[in-house]
Amino acid sequence: MFERFVGEARRVVAYAQEEAAGLASEAIGQEHLLLGLLRARTSPAAAALGRAGVTIAEARQAVDRLFEASLESIGISLDEVRERSGAELVPTVVRRARLPFSPAAKRTLEQALDTARARGDRHIGAEHVLLVLLDDERGDAARLLAALEVEPAAIRRALES
Repeated sequence: MFERFVGEARRVVAYAQEEAAGLASEAIGQEHLLLGLLRARTSPAAAALGRAGVTIAEARQAVDRLFEASLESIGISLDEVRERSGAELVPTVVRRARLPFSPAAKRTLEQALDTARARGDRHIGAEHVLLVLLDDERGDAARLLAALEVEPAAIRRALES
């Protein structure tokens, strides 16, 4: 499937890998794909995200907040852990040759091929990945966009303009 990805879409996947590794994640998730899209600054997808008001810095902060909220939902307070440990928590980054994709991220990339075909495109671009993320209303990318108070419809309009 990756042979159908054009340069910018391949860069998105590589950036997503870097973002996931930098956050000490065990897998590349949809939120990492969205961060990868933002880092691929020359792509139409990144331009659409920018026109909708999404920045890489704000998106990274929102990922951190969502992670902290998910821990709090199971009774873990990062502030309390930091206080008790007496130190700043720094994730230990375990370098792997490649992180696996989460099931949702894998599905996103597979559906990007379907989206490209449906649009009559022969190759998968960053915009196809973005369109799939926008369509998945329950995914981690949707939660990230909601945390940023950005409507997926606004991004779609920016992408199509």
